[in-house]
Amino acid sequence: MILLTLHLKLALGFVVAGLILDFIGLVTPYWAIAITTSNQEMRLGFWTHEYTGIFTAAKGFSVLGFMLYVALTIVFIIYLTKGMPQMILTSLILAFVTAGVVILGCIFWASGIGNYNASLSWSFFMCAIAGILAAAAGGCITSARNASMLVVSGTSSSTTRTTRTVVVSA
Repeated sequence: MILLTLHLKLALGFVVAGLILDFIGLVTPYWAIAITTSNQEMRLGFWTHEYTGIFTAAKGFSVLGFMLYVALTIVFIIYLTKGMPQMILTSLILAFVTAGVVILGCIFWASGIGNYNASLSWSFFMCAIAGILAAAAGGCITSARNASMLVVSGTSSSTTRTTRTVVVSA
């Protein structure tokens, strides 16, 4: 098990909270609310109607983003429990890719819904926040990774050494 620094604790919190928000946002039918011609409120979500075009892309990116969130959570927990140094780089990459994919799904949905008389609703915003949390987790993982590196500069010569120290407790 690895020593949990503040950055790693924050990253873990961001990853778990983002996974939960992304799941809830993905499965609920409140991505948008539209008012019909008969003045009725209609909920729009990925699973409530058959969509084409940009909405299909939004649905695909959102589902892919959720799968990436699951992979990120698993890889990051493996890193925290086993202390495998290659997993922190994998977690870092997965965090930023997850953020990008989730946010792209939200952008596609928002651009498509702009053509209708509809307002974005809370499910959409939960997924957007999940994308932001993935990026924040990536930032925290980057800080934790960089904090484990120590740069020592020599005063009498022009050489610079970089030493990586990883704290792993048995």
